[in-house]
Amino acid sequence: MLFRDSASVPELLLLRRPEHVSFGGAWVFPGGGVEADDRHTGFAELCGADPEQRARQRLSADADGLCWWIAAVRELFEETGIALFRHASPGAELNDARHALLAGDVSFSDLSMANNWTFNLERLNYHSYWVAPDWVSPRYATRFFVARLPEGQDCQTDGEESLEHRWLQPDEALAGQDALKLPRPTAENIASVACYKTMDELLQGTADGQPAPVMWPRQVDGELVLEADLAQLKNLSVRLPGTKSD
Repeated sequence: MLFRDSASVPELLLLRRPEHVSFGGAWVFPGGGVEADDRHTGFAELCGADPEQRARQRLSADADGLCWWIAAVRELFEETGIALFRHASPGAELNDARHALLAGDVSFSDLSMANNWTFNLERLNYHSYWVAPDWVSPRYATRFFVARLPEGQDCQTDGEESLEHRWLQPDEALAGQDALKLPRPTAENIASVACYKTMDELLQGTADGQPAPVMWPRQVDGELVLEADLAQLKNLSVRLPGTKSD
C-alpha cells in the first residue's frame, strides 16, 4: 500500500490488472508472489543488523521473515519502477536494471548485490495478514505493507501485470469501489487506513503495532464472514503452497 503526500489527505497508488489474469480488470495494490530468489541469503548483508530476526519478530513468524519485505520491494520495483531501496544509480541505469529484471536476464539478488542496493525494513510498515478461504485454489496467504513514495519518484507501469495507475484518496477509492472492481481484501485494507489525515499520522498509526491477521471470508449459515485468528493463521502460513506480499 504505497502512499504519496497531497494537498489534503495522503493518496494511495492503485494499478489496473489486465483482464486475462487473476483479479482481471480490478484495481489493486502493487504486489505478487514470494519467489525463491527473495530468500537469497545475500539480502541479509544489505538490510542492516539481524534483519531476518527482526523480520520474524514483526511477523510473529518462526520462519520466512525477511523474504516478505524483499518480495514487496521487488514487486513494487518490477510493476512500477519505484525503488524502496537505497541506490546510487542514475535514473536511466535504474530503468535498465528494471527492464533486465522483467526480461528475466538477471535476478533481483544479483542486481542488488552488484549495485550495492541496501534495504531498510523500517520503510515498510507491516499492516495485515490475509489468508484465502478454503474454496480458493491454490490457497495462498498475503501480507500487506504500508510505505511512502520516495521523493523524486513516480509510477511507471510495466504494461503487462499493470496497465495503468491512479493515485486516489482512500475515501475516494472506497466510494468508487464497484467501478474499480476492488477485491474485498483491497477494499478492507483501504478502509483500515482511511482514518488518517496526514502522512505522519498514517506512518505512525501503522508502525510498531500488532497487525490484525484476518481470515478471508468463510461461509457461516450461508453468510460470508471475516474471522481473525492469529494461531490459526500462523499455522496456515507454514502449510500454504503460495505466499504473496503487497
